[in-house]
Amino acid sequence: MEVYAIKVTLLGTRPPVWRRFLVERDIPLRQLHGVLQEVMGWWNAHLHQFVINGQKQSEKTKLGDVMSRPGASLLYEYDFGDGWQHEVLFEGCPEPEKGKKYPICL
Repeated sequence: MEVYAIKVTLLGTRPPVWRRFLVERDIPLRQLHGVLQEVMGWWNAHLHQFVINGQKQSEKTKLGDVMSRPGASLLYEYDFGDGWQHEVLFEGCPEPEKGKKYPICL
């Protein structure tokens, strides 16, 4: 199993609003949406999408298939009416801990 360290930042806020968490590399974007909802305190009441280089990504796409190296990022858009945009940044691959279940909020 490979684990990704992720930092998500809500864009356009002062002071910055961000969270760090660990997820498995092969998490589908559909499940990553649920993790982002939880760590950012959203209520899963609005539409969302994942965008990389202007291209919307499928919910079935696995995170590791679109973010393969530290420093890679994608845009997570939530609530198209209010336009909450988040940068999802891949920070690195820490060693997974035996017996731990992921995701883990840091």
